[in-house]
Amino acid sequence: MKETWIEYASAWSTKDDEARNNILKQRLTSGVVYTDPQTQLSGQEKLSEYMQQFQRGFPGRRFVIDEVISHHGSCLARWSLQNERNEVEMKGASFAEVDPEGRLSRIFGFFGGAAL
Repeated sequence: MKETWIEYASAWSTKDDEARNNILKQRLTSGVVYTDPQTQLSGQEKLSEYMQQFQRGFPGRRFVIDEVISHHGSCLARWSLQNERNEVEMKGASFAEVDPEGRLSRIFGFFGGAAL
């Protein structure tokens, strides 16, 4: 499950549309529902567009998966948002439901202020 999260997290900083969409196709269901404090959307295409917006708003940032725990078709990933100097700017967590093939189907992101 950690590999799924690592690849999904990499999509947030993948600039090439085709490469990003390939990651999403492998690791998410086609009808994935994504929710965070800023938005709620569904479908890989909409999520890919949201990731592009993130890249424009936070250039050079990337998500690093710190820990993943899972059971019974659900999982929790703790992550850090890092800048170009590998400094942690924010910490957060994402919860997801997982389909029988191991793809994320519903993702709920939780984040707050700057990292301490």
